[in-house]
Parts: sequence; structure tokens; C-alpha cells
Amino acid sequence: MMYIAGNEPFSQGSVNFTVPCRLAVERNIVINTIHCGNHKQGIHGLWQMGAKLGQGRYFAINSDQVTAGIPTPFDDELMRYGTQINQTYIYYGSAGKVRFNAQVAQDSNAKKMSSSIFAGRSSSKGSKLYRNTNWDLVDAMDGKNFSIEKLDKSTLPKELQKKTDKEIVLYVEQKKAERLKIKTKIAELSKKRSAFIQKKQAAEKGDKSLGSVIIDTLHKQAAKKGFAFSEEEMK
Repeated sequence: MMYIAGNEPFSQGSVNFTVPCRLAVERNIVINTIHCGNHKQGIHGLWQMGAKLGQGRYFAINSDQVTAGIPTPFDDELMRYGTQINQTYIYYGSAGKVRFNAQVAQDSNAKKMSSSIFAGRSSSKGSKLYRNTNWDLVDAMDGKNFSIEKLDKSTLPKELQKKTDKEIVLYVEQKKAERLKIKTKIAELSKKRSAFIQKKQAAEKGDKSLGSVIIDTLHKQAAKKGFAFSEEEMK
């Protein structure tokens, strides 16, 4: 299942979009499109046509609208843990420091939008899917192909550049343990936050956010492919 989003014509580029859309369907891939702008403009820009060819659904959103999110009693703690987890990252490689700084900058951007958005980002950072093996030493050392002997120490934080391989490994293990504790806390709070938001959304009948519509579409399309969902997953 694929979601494609953008604000320019769906037909832009040198490749005729009808070809990959048909190829995707042949490979049992559903294509849903999201135009970031006016609904009718999206239709004229062939976003709806892309979804039709991909046997999916077409959406349109106001890309200028500020998303506030739904505040919950768990946001403050999630924000705190979301900030703490940054201290467990150890950048490495030519782009490591840049990627680390970008992560911190995105935290700052989310916080400026609202505490709820920042809490949601913290939940994402605490999930198993959030991994940065290409610039974070903690994630990288979990990989089978990583070698500490081949590490360019000049790309590490200054406090680690003169340490031995053994000392670096011990430091990484310490940060890994710290991160695991923080992720456990984030997971617990995220579960409570999700339940609170679901209850709030259920009470506000008729208020369909883009996220809820996408999830509803995902469930329906996946069901046609033979996937089954529990009652908890369908909420």
C-alpha cells in the first residue's frame, strides 16, 4: 500500500505516471494520493487520476493549516522523555553530526507547533521503527556488518575521539541501556496517550481528521487483501 503526497501536478517529471501506476496494480500495490492544496486543483492536477489508476483513494488537505493535535495529560512527560532520548545518540560518519543536529532541530520545530505535536514526535522516536543506523553508533552497533575497528574516530563527538575501541563499546552499551529505559517509559505513556486520543475522537462525532480517514482507508483496503484486524487495532 502506498501513499503519495505533494503540491505540484501529479504528472510532473519525464515519466508518464500512468505506467508506474499500472505496474503497481499488477504487483498488487494500491496507490493512494494526497494533494496538498485545493481539492479541485488536485483533480485538475491529475492526483485523483493517479489514485484511480492505482485503485486507491484521493485526498486533499490544506497544506497551510497549522496542526495543533489533541492535548493529553501525558504530553509533558512524553516531551521530557523525547528530549532525554537525544542524549543517548552518538553520531558518527561524515554526516553524523549534521543528522544529529537535524533531529534536535525537528524536535524544536515540533515543540513550536504545539506540545501535542512534540509528544507525538516523542512517541515516534520511542518506537522500534525509529532507527538511525547510518549515523547513530548505538543503532549501528546492533547491525551484523558493523565493525568498530573500521570506525573513523575523527567523526565522533570530541569526548570519544581519543578513547580505545573497548572504551567506546562500553560507552555505547551504557547509552543503549539508557535508551531502552527511556523507550520503555515512552511506550507506556504512548499507549495511554493513544487511548485518550481515541476516546476524544470518538466523542467528537463528525470530526474526521485526515489521519483518521487514512487509517480507515488503510483498514478497508488491507481487509480486501486478506488482512484481519483486532478490535483494538480498528479503533
